[in-house]
This record gives sequence, C-alpha cells and structure tokens, in this order.
Amino acid sequence: MLDLNSLRVFEKVASLKSFTGAARALGLPKSNISRSIARLEAELGTRLFQRTTRDVVLTLTGAALLDRSTDIINGLSEALDYVGRLGGQPRGTLKISAGIGFGINVLAEQLPEFLKRHPQIDITLYLGAARSAGGFSTRRGEARRDAALYVRGARLSRTSRHAEVDRRDRAT
Repeated sequence: MLDLNSLRVFEKVASLKSFTGAARALGLPKSNISRSIARLEAELGTRLFQRTTRDVVLTLTGAALLDRSTDIINGLSEALDYVGRLGGQPRGTLKISAGIGFGINVLAEQLPEFLKRHPQIDITLYLGAARSAGGFSTRRGEARRDAALYVRGARLSRTSRHAEVDRRDRAT
C-alpha cells in the first residue's frame, strides 16, 4: 500500500527540486527523505527523479505523479487541518440578544467564567426590550434599534454587574 507520507515527501522534493531543501522544510533528516523516495520508487517500480550531483529533475513518470497527486495532498492536508480544528478551542463571535433584566441578573454572572474558558470567542450582546425580527423594536410607528454592547474579552464584575465594554449605538 502506498504511504501518504512518502507522497508528501515526494511532492516537497519535487517542488523544491532539492532533497536537502525538502528535509529542511519538513524538519526531517536528509537520509529519511532519501529512504522515503527510494521506497516510493520501489513501490511504483519506476524512477521519479533524475539525480545528479547538482540537480534533481523529475522524470516523465515523476511529473505525471506530481501532476495527479498535488490536489490529493492539498485536499488531505486541508482535511487533517479541519479535523484538527474540530477538536480545538471554540472560536468566533457569539451573538446574544436578551432583555435588560436577564442581562443584568443572569448574563453578568455567567459571562465572565464563559469568557475565561473560551478566550477565542467574542460576544456581541444586545440588551433591550422585546425585539422583533431584524433587531428592531417598534414604538408608535417608529423603528429604532436598541443599543448594542460588544464584549471582547470584557471583564464583567459580579458585584457591580457591569462590563467594561465598547458601547456603540447602531444607527439604521
């Protein structure tokens, strides 16, 4: 069975046109690079590189393999990165819309611990009266937008029930 690491090593040697450069880029000893390419060539039954003391040049077979394997290697790298991020810390913006009383009595107590546990999350907190779709509340036929509090690593004080936040009134 083909070793995907050998294919990755092959792609790096081909792109850098150097066994030494590939070893440096991958953080491996040059002997590992040479052995990996030799195993790949043995498995495929053909030479992938024409080697001289000064040059490393792809053979026609090597060029064909590089052409067909580059997208596979990139796709595999993306898949592994994606899966790795799934197990990592949550990140992004969490939007919370709540009444003022709930914000003061509940969120002010809960958000500090949440922000400590999840430092990569920003919170956009909308506090106001009952809201209709789109974030607008209507009063006597006028549409207005409630003030929005943007919490970015804010320190919420449990005793004073306030946050050091960047407050912005959002005009429509």
